[in-house]
This record gives sequence, C-alpha cells and structure tokens, in this order.
Amino acid sequence: KTRIKGFTLLELLITTFLIALMGLAVYSTFVRGVMVWDRGGKTNIVEREVRFTLQGLAKELRSSFKFSGIEFSGTKDAISFPTYVNTALVGEAPKWEVGRVGYFFDSKKNTFSRWQKSYIDLFRDEPQQAKEKIPQVEDLEISYYFFDVIGKTYKWKSSWHDKENFPLGIRVALTIKSDEEEKEFVKTVYLP
Repeated sequence: KTRIKGFTLLELLITTFLIALMGLAVYSTFVRGVMVWDRGGKTNIVEREVRFTLQGLAKELRSSFKFSGIEFSGTKDAISFPTYVNTALVGEAPKWEVGRVGYFFDSKKNTFSRWQKSYIDLFRDEPQQAKEKIPQVEDLEISYYFFDVIGKTYKWKSSWHDKENFPLGIRVALTIKSDEEEKEFVKTVYLP
C-alpha cells in the first residue's frame, strides 16, 4: 500500500490560524508604532517651537541694557525691556537699533506673543504689532530674582517695577496643552 504524504485538514486549519494570529500581532504593533510616531511628531513641533522661543527670549534678555527712557518692567504674565531690535524689512540685511521688546501671555487667544518697537517708534502713537510665537498656552508665570537689601537674602518675586535697576535673573514657566496633555517648560536666565 502506497501512502500519500500530505497535510490533513486539521493541520492546515491550525497552520492558517497561527499565521493569521502572527499577522494580526505584527499589524497591531505596526499601527501602534505609527500612532506613537505621529503623536511624537506633533509634540516635537510644539516643543521645538517653545524651546526656540524661550531661547530667543533668553538671548534678548542677556543683551538688554540700561537706557534712559526705556525701563525694564515685568508682571506675572508680561515682560518688556530695552535691547537692540532689527528694524529691517523681510529680505533686507539686518538693521539693528535701540528699542524695546516685550513678551506677554494673551489669555483670550491662549498664545505667548512678542512685540518690538524701535526707540523712535516708542514716541509714535501707533499700536504695537504683536507676533504670536507659541499657541496652546495654558499659563505663563514670570518671576524676577533680586537681592533683598533689608533681609540680606536673594529672593524671587512676581513683578518688577524698579525703574532704576534690573533684576538679577528671570524665570519663565510656560504651560502648554496639546492633545489633552499639559507640559511645563521652565527657562531661567541670569542677567549680566
């Protein structure tokens, strides 16, 4: 009697089931990976924009200086100070002039914005043109570092109104909400 080698129906069904199960596992892993990649890409764009903006603020704060007629002032959600501003139009070579720069939290639009005016523009009655830098901002808290002469200690406070002096440092705590997740970014800048 010759025996024909082959698979039984039960062996074929078990093999098909195992292949389908492995395919489903690979597919679900791939889909989850794509979803995580997509979410990470969106988060990275927002995080990069926040870090880039805070780095720009730090650079401008470090280059600020005392200038008669332009004082340093700040509150919990806004800061302005004298520094050099680029007044050149887009596409032109940079043209640096003394001016005032300000950053603020717009609670109606939930944005962190920046404005600038040259020294000459400060004396004109034109409204300041703010440029939105970061969307989806939930909260902004700016603190000012100073030396308390009476208590002989260093402290942080929530506003700065001393027209003669600059604070020793500034801490910006920015809370961003994206995809129902809140992230806080903190940047501390010590002034020279």
